[in-house]
Amino acid sequence: RNRYRDDQKKPEWEVVKVMLLLGDKYDVDEFRTEGIMRLKLRFPEDISVWDKREGIATSQSGINQSVASITRKLDLPELHAAVLYSCCVYSVRALMYGTPAEDCPPLSQEDLLRCLEVKMDMPTLWLNMHADLFSVAPSPEMPCLAQPRCRLSLDIMRYKAVESARRNMASACRLM
Repeated sequence: RNRYRDDQKKPEWEVVKVMLLLGDKYDVDEFRTEGIMRLKLRFPEDISVWDKREGIATSQSGINQSVASITRKLDLPELHAAVLYSCCVYSVRALMYGTPAEDCPPLSQEDLLRCLEVKMDMPTLWLNMHADLFSVAPSPEMPCLAQPRCRLSLDIMRYKAVESARRNMASACRLM
């Protein structure tokens, strides 16, 4: 137990899973709290911390789907949402059937539907984000935007960004 007290050590998912399940089953708050703390390092609730994670392997679909199952079972909604966020990047096949090589269960039907809804909405949101990226109105801070040459440059950048997003969207739809 004390072996994983140091915040610098990152225990494997199997150890964290055992801490959570034993803590829940036998009402050992110390195990449960420690397991939740470890999950929060791996799946932070604050999106600004998400990209700052270092040395944490989060790309393994089997592990993330297993974490989703456990956080659902233990009623940890904030962590569950963060884990599902990471699951939404996987292929539909991995989401539906799990990954046998990693001995993971498929997502629950409710979680699967959530991920599929996100996967369907993401290309459109991505396209809209790129379309809005260069939509800037002239202001006192940016007087050049009132000049035709500057507006033309922004229009060209917006067009390139939107076209790139459309190509990526078409590729993503073919992969689903």
